[in-house]
Amino acid sequence: MVNFLLSFIVIPIFEMCSKTKFWTLYRHMCCSIEHFNSNNKNAELKLVKIIQNANENTLYWPSQISQDPHQSIENLLSSIPISHKVTYAQGFPDQVTVNNIEKDDWQYLSSAGTTGRMTVVVDFEKRDYLRAAEHLNLKLATGTAFGLKSVDIPPSACNVVCGFADQGPESLWSYLFWAIKNNRMFLPETLSDLRGRFERQLMLKREVLLPVDSAPWEQMCAQLDNYLNHILENKIRIIRALPHFLLWLAKRAEQRKMHFPHVQTILPYGGLAGDVLVRFVCEIFQAKYVNVYGTGEVGSIGCALDDTQVISIYDEMVCLEVIDEDDNPVMLNTPGRVVVTDLNNFAMPIIRYDIGDVAEVIELKEGTHLPKKIRVLGRRQECLDLPSGKCVSPVELQDLFFQFEGIVNFKIEQLTASMFKVSVVSIDAFDQEVLARQLQNLLELLNPPVIKLSEFILPEQSGKFMSVKAKARKA
Repeated sequence: MVNFLLSFIVIPIFEMCSKTKFWTLYRHMCCSIEHFNSNNKNAELKLVKIIQNANENTLYWPSQISQDPHQSIENLLSSIPISHKVTYAQGFPDQVTVNNIEKDDWQYLSSAGTTGRMTVVVDFEKRDYLRAAEHLNLKLATGTAFGLKSVDIPPSACNVVCGFADQGPESLWSYLFWAIKNNRMFLPETLSDLRGRFERQLMLKREVLLPVDSAPWEQMCAQLDNYLNHILENKIRIIRALPHFLLWLAKRAEQRKMHFPHVQTILPYGGLAGDVLVRFVCEIFQAKYVNVYGTGEVGSIGCALDDTQVISIYDEMVCLEVIDEDDNPVMLNTPGRVVVTDLNNFAMPIIRYDIGDVAEVIELKEGTHLPKKIRVLGRRQECLDLPSGKCVSPVELQDLFFQFEGIVNFKIEQLTASMFKVSVVSIDAFDQEVLARQLQNLLELLNPPVIKLSEFILPEQSGKFMSVKAKARKA
């Protein structure tokens, strides 16, 4: 009943009385995905508008965009140089933001990447698309765009985004009374915080928990037990967390022989999750694991519909390419770098941005070199380049380590081309010799590497775990 009221009465009235159109956008995107309608023409028109806007209204992009009017849009796109975080950081804000629109509704967002953050400016329309994609993720993962009780356990860098740093109580009604009592009701930041609480607590029924502190297992168990008890007692339906947190929750639940009859869907918060981790988490919670893919810079990029490792691209959100080291499109089932063009950010155009991931193209859009489906293999900086020319992806290494049931974390550092430092956190005995031999074969080493047991491994500044640290590459 509540979902019906929100879907067909409350939100449509809210759209009529304000400039937001996120629900209309969500329904359009949902219809397109459900009917497998990849509208290449619409995506092409959006791409034309984005490039034209960047060319006409920024200082940086005109020098990067070909002025040949006879080029096809695909050729024009491929002629634009690849951009990186430094591209936007060096020119921010004057060079890379547009100069022809009102800036009253601009909002500054910060990505949460493992290698430093990037400030991104978005306008109201872009924020509507971000909201629409969030509801689309939930619809595809759970069958409903909102209404199922869920918990979020984000990496530590997300605390401010998730509302831990704003003033006032977290409860919507308590915050409303607090704002009235303190004469803050109509301040812009108060209205923004109210809207955030309304979305989290009524539309999404999402409760945000503090990140799990990486510590020796006995210390971590106290926090894990609290979360597991909370999930069970409150009949939580959706668990959204960093893959490492999901693994630790599942390991502790296995130790306690717990069962979770109400958990329906597991959603990774960000980071790599290989087949071994996914299978184990699904087995313990008896739930479906749905991989949603996105970045802090552009938002949601796609979602796994059938295979948990194969991402279907959201045409309304991004134009995505997978390219080789010469910036040319890769062949099917061949690893390459993921670059994206944001199709909705007109305040700060993000064009052919290398997000740092490696993926394989599983399916192409008809008549183009642009992917329709991809398999993400991990971060490029976590891929190990061996002297033979072989590239070992982080998902291969994760599956190798987590096949041993006692291992709950690991870190492998490439000191030289053929020398590695290996650290493992284990809560139970495992065969170190077997692991060392398997690593020797995978990494093409003359001798098995030495494995060091550690009590715990600290995350990166972003709160995510960088399990593979490759040797620095030449520029």
